[in-house]
Amino acid sequence: MIDGKKPHIHVWTRTIDGTEMGNGLYDHDVEASLAFLGVARQLTKYNLSVDITIEDVYNSLQNEGMGMYVGSPGLVAVISRCSGECISPTWN
Repeated sequence: MIDGKKPHIHVWTRTIDGTEMGNGLYDHDVEASLAFLGVARQLTKYNLSVDITIEDVYNSLQNEGMGMYVGSPGLVAVISRCSGECISPTWN
């Protein structure tokens, strides 16, 4: 179980009206990147101009990177680094 009070990574989805549909917490960049990539590819599979790679996702978390997002009309998926102390009943 991941302690939400320590640094971690969120992989989450949100609808256009702000409803959070799911949120996974990860403590490893690679595991979080793979989870996000699976969701992102499903959201963009009919958009031929989008080609997201595992390197794109992983690199978005490195150095000063805080993550990335991808979406389709009405739904967005986000991977974001969190320093801990986040406040959301869904997240923690």
